[in-house]
Amino acid sequence: MAGVWVKEFDFLQQKLPGIAAKKRDGNTFVLDQPWELLRFGRHWFQPGWWQLECVQDGYATGVEVRLASPSDPLLSFQVEKGVVAIHLPKKGPHDVSVLISPWPGRFSFAALKLRRLTNTQELAFLANAAAAVFRRRRSMARIFSAAFRLMNGEAVGVRAEPPAQASHARPESCAKASLDVGIDQQVVQFDGFCAMIGPGDCFDLRAAEVVAKMFASSPALMAVYSDVQEGAAIWPLPQWDAELASHANFVGLPIFFREAAYDPATSPWQHLKRLVEQLGVGAVCRVPLPLVRRAISLRHPIEPPPEPSGCDFPRVSILIPTKQRIDLLAGCLRGLRDQTDYTDLEVMIIDNGANKRDLADAIAQIGEALPIRVIEDFGDFNFSRLINAGAAKASGDVLLLLNDDVKPTRPDWLKRITASVMNKEVGAVGARLLYPDESIQHAGVMLGLGGAAGHPWKGLTPDVTETIAQLVLPSQRLAVTGACLAVRRNLFDQIGGLDEVFAVRFNDIDFCLRLHKLGYRNIYRGDAVLVHHESKSSGADNLTARSRSRVAAETRVFQMRWAEAIVDDPFGSPAFDPRSEAGRVRRELLSPRPTQGGIVGDHVSLAYMAQSRST
Repeated sequence: MAGVWVKEFDFLQQKLPGIAAKKRDGNTFVLDQPWELLRFGRHWFQPGWWQLECVQDGYATGVEVRLASPSDPLLSFQVEKGVVAIHLPKKGPHDVSVLISPWPGRFSFAALKLRRLTNTQELAFLANAAAAVFRRRRSMARIFSAAFRLMNGEAVGVRAEPPAQASHARPESCAKASLDVGIDQQVVQFDGFCAMIGPGDCFDLRAAEVVAKMFASSPALMAVYSDVQEGAAIWPLPQWDAELASHANFVGLPIFFREAAYDPATSPWQHLKRLVEQLGVGAVCRVPLPLVRRAISLRHPIEPPPEPSGCDFPRVSILIPTKQRIDLLAGCLRGLRDQTDYTDLEVMIIDNGANKRDLADAIAQIGEALPIRVIEDFGDFNFSRLINAGAAKASGDVLLLLNDDVKPTRPDWLKRITASVMNKEVGAVGARLLYPDESIQHAGVMLGLGGAAGHPWKGLTPDVTETIAQLVLPSQRLAVTGACLAVRRNLFDQIGGLDEVFAVRFNDIDFCLRLHKLGYRNIYRGDAVLVHHESKSSGADNLTARSRSRVAAETRVFQMRWAEAIVDDPFGSPAFDPRSEAGRVRRELLSPRPTQGGIVGDHVSLAYMAQSRST
């Protein structure tokens, strides 16, 4: 039953539910932690064009209003250059939340509201927006895309003036230096803690206060590390990842140590690992904010670990659903034959209605090089059901889910995956999947992107990818894609396989999250590399009303089941822009304040700090 439809939503008048009510003092919001999201509950917005009105007292660090529903998991109103409006269809209530600022502090407003535009305002806004679109490339394609979405009852966002494009995803330069800085590191003393930083690093003016509050709020916390702005780029770090830490120093500098925990005789990285080993992961924490800025990047190409040897490599059953694109399946089978150095495997093709002659020809091309079995299931496409049917007849101790449009490129890929799968603490294992141009298609799943889940770093080029430890080396994720996912057969059976309520979307992520809930670690093998022709065999999800309804239904179930994981993915970062899968960080993190005195932007040099302490 519908609630009360509103034409205006004033955040300064609306009550925050529960203990969150303490976060507001009149027209001022009081934030204690980085990235605090204020939740205003569920509300019904009158269909039509809506706009955010925001007048903030003092310097604005970025305000974002989010609306979420199963049909539109992430609608985002942000304060930025240009006027933004979003058309909301009549689809039911939206969950409302606000991100006032990534940084903790007190933030006061003269106005903060969403308002429904009048008919006259709509016409004026759309005229300005159309004029702006016509000044951009591919203007007609943009207009037709927006019109198509409007006619199909989807939410559409329009900007009257495009903002200046910020450079935020590429380092200005890559010095040939290691992240494991030792000789050139510097120690800066604060009240109760110290910081290990690199040469020439500048602190954000708010860094000391943020770190001091973290130490004060958690007596067990011994060390803190943070993101860094390197030139024009920020590469957000995950929470402590024991898998990644076993292969490389993924933290770098700065590292802040509580005074009682500081050991000048040990390198910061080694001391960080020792604290975790002795006191547990609660002794170390990440701050997903750029507390330091440095002029150039200290990143360098990272070598993958050696091919595993001396491991137990049991039989692997490869489960490949197929239907339309037998040409892609043929390429997949050739890759398994020619680019897979693995002795004991079987291939299970689950036929969902493929042309029998084409399928037989594709299998015949492989000859006797691979043991191939075909299982027929001609019902409506349901990826979960097809995989479960193949698993029921598989004989391997390891099951590998593989899309028919995925093709191996390096012979050692399956040995690397299986080496992780056979670890008794590990649940699902995924691979690095590339587009044909060798840019990233999948490097693990991050919960929260797009309001539910997505693939961060999508489209990242090889030269940049090879400098990021989290993408090149084995590391933890909450989930990996079912396009290439391996798991021990006993675990697959233990949790009942894939949930068939998820016919197309979220089945793989739900499967991984159920394993994670049981205490298993899901691993992304960045050193196991394959090519994925994404969506070519299954098609787009939003072409028909039926498919959109199915997507909304699956999204609703996923959001209800995994709401907590969507809010906080420890192996992702809130610093990523949730509206993009390109690995972009949020624009406000890269927007410096004006230079003033000895202060450079938001950051302060060591010389300035020393002068301040001496006066």
